[in-house]
Amino acid sequence: MIKNIKPETLTKNVRIYWGHSNKTGAIDGTPISNANYVEWFVENIQCIPTTLNTYEFASNIFVDSKEMKELCDEYMPFPSIPLSQDKSDWHRIFNFKTQPLLNDCFRLFDKIRHDEKNLNDNFDRIQMIYSYILKDIESYFACEKNVIKSQKDILYFLSENNQWKLASELYLYVDGNETNCHLNDIIPCLKLNPKNKNHSNLQKFAELFGIKQIKIDDLILDDKDFSPAEQFREKLIQISPFIKKWLKKLVYTSNSISTIDKILQQETQFIESDNLKFFYKKNLFQEANVYCDTIHQKFYITRPWKSETTFIDLPNKLCQLLNIQGFEDKLRFLLKAEREEIIKHFKKFSIEIPTDKDIVTLKQLSKSGDFL
Repeated sequence: MIKNIKPETLTKNVRIYWGHSNKTGAIDGTPISNANYVEWFVENIQCIPTTLNTYEFASNIFVDSKEMKELCDEYMPFPSIPLSQDKSDWHRIFNFKTQPLLNDCFRLFDKIRHDEKNLNDNFDRIQMIYSYILKDIESYFACEKNVIKSQKDILYFLSENNQWKLASELYLYVDGNETNCHLNDIIPCLKLNPKNKNHSNLQKFAELFGIKQIKIDDLILDDKDFSPAEQFREKLIQISPFIKKWLKKLVYTSNSISTIDKILQQETQFIESDNLKFFYKKNLFQEANVYCDTIHQKFYITRPWKSETTFIDLPNKLCQLLNIQGFEDKLRFLLKAEREEIIKHFKKFSIEIPTDKDIVTLKQLSKSGDFL
Protein backbone atom coordinates (compact mmCIF):
# COMPACT_ATOMS: atom_id res chain seq x y z
CA MET A 1 0.00 0.00 0.00
CA ILE A 2 1.21 3.51 -0.77
CA LYS A 3 0.68 4.69 2.78
CA ASN A 4 3.30 2.19 3.97
CA ILE A 5 5.99 3.24 1.48
CA LYS A 6 8.29 6.20 1.86
CA PRO A 7 8.57 8.33 -1.31
CA GLU A 8 12.37 8.38 -1.25
CA THR A 9 12.53 4.58 -1.58
CA LEU A 10 11.00 4.82 -5.06
CA THR A 11 13.66 7.20 -6.40
CA LYS A 12 16.66 4.91 -5.99
CA ASN A 13 18.31 3.52 -9.15
CA VAL A 14 15.78 5.36 -11.35
CA ARG A 15 16.75 7.43 -14.37
CA ILE A 16 14.57 10.13 -15.88
CA TYR A 17 15.28 11.13 -19.45
CA TRP A 18 14.78 14.44 -21.20
CA GLY A 19 13.92 13.40 -24.74
CA HIS A 20 11.45 11.38 -26.81
CA SER A 21 8.41 10.10 -24.95
CA ASN A 22 5.29 8.02 -25.25
CA LYS A 23 2.23 7.73 -22.94
CA THR A 24 4.38 6.45 -20.10
CA GLY A 25 6.97 9.23 -20.25
CA ALA A 26 10.43 9.69 -21.78
CA ILE A 27 12.17 6.45 -22.84
CA ASP A 28 15.38 7.76 -24.33
CA GLY A 29 17.41 10.91 -24.40
CA THR A 30 19.67 12.66 -21.91
CA PRO A 31 19.45 11.45 -18.29
CA ILE A 32 18.51 14.13 -15.74
CA SER A 33 20.75 13.97 -12.72
CA ASN A 34 19.35 14.10 -9.18
CA ALA A 35 15.80 13.84 -10.48
CA ASN A 36 12.97 12.78 -8.19
CA TYR A 37 11.13 10.10 -10.12
CA VAL A 38 7.98 10.13 -7.95
CA GLU A 39 7.47 13.87 -8.25
CA TRP A 40 8.06 13.72 -11.99
CA PHE A 41 5.71 10.76 -12.38
CA VAL A 42 2.71 12.22 -10.54
CA GLU A 43 3.16 15.53 -12.37
CA ASN A 44 3.30 14.05 -15.86
CA ILE A 45 1.25 10.84 -15.75
CA GLN A 46 -2.49 10.37 -15.11
CA CYS A 47 -1.73 7.83 -12.44
CA ILE A 48 -3.87 8.64 -9.38
CA PRO A 49 -7.07 6.58 -9.02
CA THR A 50 -10.04 8.74 -8.00
CA THR A 51 -13.44 8.43 -6.38
CA LEU A 52 -14.98 8.99 -9.85
CA ASN A 53 -13.37 5.72 -11.05
CA THR A 54 -10.94 7.58 -13.27
CA TYR A 55 -7.19 8.15 -13.28
CA GLU A 56 -6.11 11.78 -13.10
CA PHE A 57 -3.07 13.99 -12.84
CA ALA A 58 -2.42 14.73 -9.18
CA SER A 59 -2.89 18.44 -9.85
CA ASN A 60 -6.52 17.82 -10.94
CA ILE A 61 -7.50 16.07 -7.71
CA PHE A 62 -8.90 17.66 -4.55
CA VAL A 63 -7.38 17.05 -1.15
CA ASP A 64 -9.55 14.80 0.97
CA SER A 65 -10.50 17.45 3.53
CA LYS A 66 -13.83 18.16 5.21
CA GLU A 67 -14.12 21.56 3.53
CA MET A 68 -13.52 20.23 0.03
CA LYS A 69 -15.83 17.25 0.62
CA GLU A 70 -18.64 19.62 1.60
CA LEU A 71 -18.01 21.70 -1.49
CA CYS A 72 -17.71 19.12 -4.24
CA ASP A 73 -18.03 15.55 -2.99
CA GLU A 74 -19.59 13.22 -5.63
CA TYR A 75 -18.97 15.76 -8.39
CA MET A 76 -15.19 16.21 -8.44
CA PRO A 77 -12.26 13.75 -8.20
CA PHE A 78 -10.77 12.85 -4.82
CA PRO A 79 -8.00 10.28 -4.30
CA SER A 80 -9.33 6.77 -3.83
CA ILE A 81 -6.01 5.55 -2.43
CA PRO A 82 -5.57 5.65 1.36
CA LEU A 83 -3.15 8.36 2.49
CA SER A 84 -2.37 9.44 6.00
CA GLN A 85 -3.89 12.79 6.96
CA ASP A 86 -0.74 14.21 8.48
CA LYS A 87 1.55 16.55 6.56
CA SER A 88 3.55 13.77 4.97
CA ASP A 89 5.82 13.80 1.95
CA TRP A 90 3.01 12.25 -0.06
CA HIS A 91 0.87 15.37 0.31
CA ARG A 92 3.82 17.54 -0.68
CA ILE A 93 4.52 15.43 -3.74
CA PHE A 94 0.95 15.01 -4.93
CA ASN A 95 0.08 18.67 -4.37
CA PHE A 96 -3.66 18.05 -4.42
CA LYS A 97 -5.98 21.04 -4.74
CA THR A 98 -6.91 22.66 -1.44
CA GLN A 99 -9.13 25.35 -3.00
CA PRO A 100 -11.29 25.34 -6.15
CA LEU A 101 -10.10 27.27 -9.17
CA LEU A 102 -12.51 29.41 -11.16
CA ASN A 103 -12.96 26.70 -13.80
CA ASP A 104 -13.65 24.19 -11.01
CA CYS A 105 -16.51 26.41 -9.81
CA PHE A 106 -17.98 26.53 -13.31
CA ARG A 107 -17.72 22.74 -13.66
CA LEU A 108 -19.47 22.34 -10.33
CA PHE A 109 -22.34 24.59 -11.37
CA ASP A 110 -22.78 22.53 -14.54
CA LYS A 111 -22.72 19.19 -12.71
CA ILE A 112 -25.19 20.40 -10.05
CA ARG A 113 -27.52 21.83 -12.72
CA HIS A 114 -27.75 18.46 -14.46
CA ASP A 115 -28.32 16.62 -11.18
CA GLU A 116 -31.95 17.73 -10.89
CA LYS A 117 -32.97 15.08 -8.35
CA ASN A 118 -30.59 16.44 -5.72
CA LEU A 119 -31.20 20.18 -6.17
CA ASN A 120 -32.64 20.64 -2.68
CA ASP A 121 -29.55 19.05 -1.15
CA ASN A 122 -27.28 21.33 -3.16
CA PHE A 123 -28.54 24.77 -2.10
CA ASP A 124 -25.82 25.20 0.54
CA ARG A 125 -23.20 23.90 -1.88
CA ILE A 126 -24.21 26.49 -4.50
CA GLN A 127 -23.83 29.26 -1.93
CA MET A 128 -20.39 27.93 -0.97
CA ILE A 129 -19.29 28.24 -4.60
CA TYR A 130 -20.49 31.85 -4.69
CA SER A 131 -18.58 32.49 -1.47
CA TYR A 132 -15.30 31.28 -2.97
CA ILE A 133 -15.74 33.53 -6.00
CA LEU A 134 -16.83 36.57 -3.97
CA LYS A 135 -13.86 36.15 -1.62
CA ASP A 136 -11.29 36.16 -4.44
CA ILE A 137 -12.92 38.36 -7.05
CA GLU A 138 -11.09 41.55 -6.07
CA SER A 139 -7.73 39.87 -6.73
CA TYR A 140 -8.67 38.55 -10.17
CA PHE A 141 -6.18 39.43 -12.88
CA ALA A 142 -6.84 39.69 -16.61
CA CYS A 143 -6.60 35.89 -17.05
CA GLU A 144 -9.41 35.19 -14.55
CA LYS A 145 -11.55 37.95 -16.05
CA ASN A 146 -11.01 36.47 -19.51
CA VAL A 147 -12.13 33.06 -18.21
CA ILE A 148 -15.35 34.64 -16.93
CA LYS A 149 -15.82 36.53 -20.20
CA SER A 150 -15.51 33.31 -22.18
CA GLN A 151 -18.00 31.44 -19.96
CA LYS A 152 -20.64 33.95 -18.88
CA ASP A 153 -22.80 33.52 -22.01
CA ILE A 154 -23.13 29.76 -21.38
CA LEU A 155 -23.02 29.78 -17.57
CA TYR A 156 -26.20 29.02 -15.62
CA PHE A 157 -26.98 30.23 -12.09
CA LEU A 158 -29.97 29.44 -9.88
CA SER A 159 -32.82 31.96 -9.63
CA GLU A 160 -34.97 32.67 -6.57
CA ASN A 161 -37.64 30.41 -8.06
CA ASN A 162 -35.15 27.51 -8.19
CA GLN A 163 -34.87 27.67 -11.96
CA TRP A 164 -31.53 27.63 -13.77
CA LYS A 165 -31.07 30.77 -15.87
CA LEU A 166 -28.23 32.08 -17.97
CA ALA A 167 -26.25 34.64 -15.99
CA SER A 168 -27.12 37.27 -18.60
CA GLU A 169 -30.85 36.66 -17.96
CA LEU A 170 -30.61 37.20 -14.20
CA TYR A 171 -31.11 40.34 -12.12
CA LEU A 172 -29.76 41.63 -8.85
CA TYR A 173 -31.61 44.13 -6.67
CA VAL A 174 -29.29 47.00 -5.89
CA ASP A 175 -31.48 48.60 -3.23
CA GLY A 176 -31.26 45.60 -0.89
CA ASN A 177 -35.02 45.57 -0.44
CA GLU A 178 -36.01 42.36 1.35
CA THR A 179 -39.70 42.79 0.47
CA ASN A 180 -39.24 42.18 -3.24
CA CYS A 181 -39.65 38.40 -3.21
CA HIS A 182 -43.22 38.75 -4.57
CA LEU A 183 -41.70 39.82 -7.89
CA ASN A 184 -39.57 36.70 -8.38
CA ASP A 185 -42.06 35.35 -10.93
CA ILE A 186 -41.59 38.46 -13.03
CA ILE A 187 -37.90 39.16 -12.51
CA PRO A 188 -35.57 36.14 -12.45
CA CYS A 189 -33.31 37.18 -9.59
CA LEU A 190 -30.06 35.52 -8.51
CA LYS A 191 -30.66 33.28 -5.48
CA LEU A 192 -28.32 34.21 -2.64
CA ASN A 193 -28.18 33.48 1.06
CA PRO A 194 -28.01 36.50 3.44
CA LYS A 195 -24.21 36.33 3.77
CA ASN A 196 -23.58 36.41 0.00
CA LYS A 197 -26.39 38.93 -0.56
CA ASN A 198 -24.60 41.40 1.72
CA HIS A 199 -21.06 40.72 0.50
CA SER A 200 -19.08 43.83 -0.36
CA ASN A 201 -17.97 42.32 -3.70
CA LEU A 202 -21.46 41.44 -4.92
CA GLN A 203 -21.83 44.31 -7.38
CA LYS A 204 -18.41 43.53 -8.85
CA PHE A 205 -19.58 39.91 -9.19
CA ALA A 206 -22.70 41.08 -11.05
CA GLU A 207 -20.69 43.29 -13.40
CA LEU A 208 -18.20 40.55 -14.32
CA PHE A 209 -20.87 37.92 -14.97
CA GLY A 210 -23.23 40.24 -16.85
CA ILE A 211 -26.00 40.06 -14.24
CA LYS A 212 -28.29 43.07 -14.60
CA GLN A 213 -28.77 45.32 -11.58
CA ILE A 214 -32.23 46.68 -10.90
CA LYS A 215 -33.86 49.04 -8.42
CA ILE A 216 -37.17 47.57 -7.34
CA ASP A 217 -38.91 50.89 -6.71
CA ASP A 218 -38.72 51.62 -10.44
CA LEU A 219 -40.82 48.56 -11.37
CA ILE A 220 -44.52 49.37 -11.90
CA LEU A 221 -47.51 47.13 -12.64
CA ASP A 222 -49.89 48.75 -15.15
CA ASP A 223 -53.24 48.87 -13.33
CA LYS A 224 -55.57 49.54 -16.28
CA ASP A 225 -58.75 47.43 -16.58
CA PHE A 226 -58.34 45.76 -13.18
CA SER A 227 -61.40 44.39 -11.36
CA PRO A 228 -62.14 41.87 -8.61
CA ALA A 229 -61.96 38.29 -9.94
CA GLU A 230 -65.21 37.24 -8.27
CA GLN A 231 -66.08 34.28 -10.51
CA PHE A 232 -62.59 32.86 -10.07
CA ARG A 233 -62.74 33.34 -6.31
CA GLU A 234 -66.16 31.62 -6.16
CA LYS A 235 -64.81 28.67 -8.13
CA LEU A 236 -61.96 28.29 -5.64
CA ILE A 237 -64.40 28.36 -2.72
CA GLN A 238 -66.61 25.73 -4.42
CA ILE A 239 -63.76 23.26 -4.94
CA SER A 240 -62.00 23.92 -1.61
CA PRO A 241 -63.83 21.01 0.17
CA PHE A 242 -62.61 18.67 -2.58
CA ILE A 243 -59.08 20.10 -2.32
CA LYS A 244 -58.99 19.40 1.42
CA LYS A 245 -60.35 15.84 1.13
CA TRP A 246 -57.84 14.99 -1.59
CA LEU A 247 -54.98 16.49 0.39
CA LYS A 248 -56.03 14.47 3.42
CA LYS A 249 -55.99 11.30 1.30
CA LEU A 250 -52.46 12.18 0.17
CA VAL A 251 -51.40 12.78 3.80
CA TYR A 252 -50.54 16.48 3.49
CA THR A 253 -49.99 18.24 6.81
CA SER A 254 -53.07 19.27 8.77
CA ASN A 255 -51.68 22.81 8.96
CA SER A 256 -51.64 23.15 5.15
CA ILE A 257 -55.19 21.83 4.93
CA SER A 258 -56.63 23.95 7.76
CA THR A 259 -55.40 27.27 6.35
CA ILE A 260 -56.91 26.90 2.85
CA ASP A 261 -60.30 28.47 3.62
CA LYS A 262 -58.73 31.42 5.41
CA ILE A 263 -56.31 32.09 2.54
CA LEU A 264 -59.01 31.87 -0.15
CA GLN A 265 -61.84 33.66 1.65
CA GLN A 266 -60.19 36.22 3.93
CA GLU A 267 -56.52 36.86 3.32
CA THR A 268 -56.18 37.10 -0.47
CA GLN A 269 -57.57 39.61 -2.96
CA PHE A 270 -58.17 38.01 -6.36
CA ILE A 271 -57.82 40.50 -9.21
CA GLU A 272 -58.23 40.09 -12.97
CA SER A 273 -57.24 42.09 -16.02
CA ASP A 274 -56.90 41.69 -19.78
CA ASN A 275 -53.14 42.07 -19.44
CA LEU A 276 -50.53 42.00 -16.70
CA LYS A 277 -47.75 44.30 -17.82
CA PHE A 278 -44.77 45.37 -15.78
CA PHE A 279 -42.86 48.52 -16.67
CA TYR A 280 -39.33 49.40 -15.64
CA LYS A 281 -38.28 53.02 -16.07
CA LYS A 282 -41.41 53.55 -18.23
CA ASN A 283 -40.41 50.76 -20.64
CA LEU A 284 -42.31 47.48 -20.94
CA PHE A 285 -40.27 45.04 -18.91
CA GLN A 286 -42.29 41.83 -18.69
CA GLU A 287 -45.75 40.38 -19.27
CA ALA A 288 -47.38 37.64 -17.22
CA ASN A 289 -50.55 35.56 -17.14
CA VAL A 290 -50.54 34.99 -13.39
CA TYR A 291 -48.83 36.97 -10.67
CA CYS A 292 -48.90 36.37 -6.92
CA ASP A 293 -47.99 39.34 -4.72
CA THR A 294 -47.41 37.58 -1.40
CA ILE A 295 -46.36 40.79 0.36
CA HIS A 296 -49.64 42.61 -0.31
CA GLN A 297 -51.72 39.40 -0.43
CA LYS A 298 -52.97 39.93 -3.98
CA PHE A 299 -53.37 37.28 -6.66
CA TYR A 300 -53.60 38.55 -10.26
CA ILE A 301 -54.88 36.60 -13.29
CA THR A 302 -55.58 37.48 -16.92
CA ARG A 303 -59.05 37.17 -18.41
CA PRO A 304 -60.52 34.68 -19.10
CA TRP A 305 -59.11 32.71 -16.20
CA LYS A 306 -60.09 29.36 -17.82
CA SER A 307 -57.92 30.00 -20.90
CA GLU A 308 -55.06 27.60 -21.56
CA THR A 309 -52.52 30.45 -21.56
CA THR A 310 -53.56 31.40 -18.04
CA PHE A 311 -53.51 27.73 -17.00
CA ILE A 312 -49.86 27.43 -17.99
CA ASP A 313 -48.91 29.04 -14.67
CA LEU A 314 -52.16 29.08 -12.67
CA PRO A 315 -52.00 25.67 -10.87
CA ASN A 316 -48.36 26.21 -9.91
CA LYS A 317 -48.96 29.72 -8.52
CA LEU A 318 -52.08 28.63 -6.63
CA CYS A 319 -50.20 25.75 -5.02
CA GLN A 320 -47.52 28.20 -3.92
CA LEU A 321 -50.20 30.48 -2.47
CA LEU A 322 -51.82 27.58 -0.57
CA ASN A 323 -48.51 25.93 0.36
CA ILE A 324 -49.51 22.62 -1.24
CA GLN A 325 -46.67 22.14 -3.74
CA GLY A 326 -46.90 18.85 -5.61
CA PHE A 327 -50.69 19.15 -5.99
CA GLU A 328 -50.56 21.10 -9.29
CA ASP A 329 -52.00 18.46 -11.67
CA LYS A 330 -54.80 17.60 -9.27
CA LEU A 331 -55.67 21.25 -8.72
CA ARG A 332 -55.81 21.77 -12.49
CA PHE A 333 -58.32 18.91 -12.72
CA LEU A 334 -60.49 20.37 -9.95
CA LEU A 335 -60.52 23.77 -11.62
CA LYS A 336 -61.35 22.40 -15.07
CA ALA A 337 -63.76 19.53 -14.36
CA GLU A 338 -67.50 19.71 -13.62
CA ARG A 339 -68.74 18.60 -10.19
CA GLU A 340 -70.15 15.30 -11.50
CA GLU A 341 -66.81 14.35 -13.06
CA ILE A 342 -64.97 15.21 -9.84
CA ILE A 343 -67.31 13.02 -7.75
CA LYS A 344 -66.91 10.13 -10.20
CA HIS A 345 -63.12 10.44 -9.95
CA PHE A 346 -63.25 10.54 -6.14
CA LYS A 347 -65.34 7.37 -6.02
CA LYS A 348 -62.97 5.58 -8.40
CA PHE A 349 -59.96 6.27 -6.16
CA SER A 350 -61.79 5.89 -2.83
CA ILE A 351 -61.41 9.53 -1.83
CA GLU A 352 -63.97 10.75 0.68
CA ILE A 353 -66.60 12.95 -0.99
CA PRO A 354 -67.34 16.22 0.83
CA THR A 355 -70.78 16.84 2.32
CA ASP A 356 -72.55 20.03 3.35
CA LYS A 357 -70.85 19.93 6.75
CA ASP A 358 -67.47 20.21 5.01
CA ILE A 359 -68.38 23.53 3.39
CA VAL A 360 -66.81 26.44 5.25
CA THR A 361 -68.05 29.99 4.76
CA LEU A 362 -65.95 32.74 6.30
CA LYS A 363 -66.83 36.40 6.48
CA GLN A 364 -64.68 38.33 4.04
CA LEU A 365 -62.44 40.74 5.90
CA SER A 366 -62.67 44.37 4.93
CA LYS A 367 -59.43 45.86 3.67
CA SER A 368 -58.52 49.50 3.86
CA GLY A 369 -58.35 51.39 0.59
CA ASP A 370 -59.11 50.24 -2.94
CA PHE A 371 -58.90 46.56 -3.88
CA LEU A 372 -55.82 47.41 -5.91
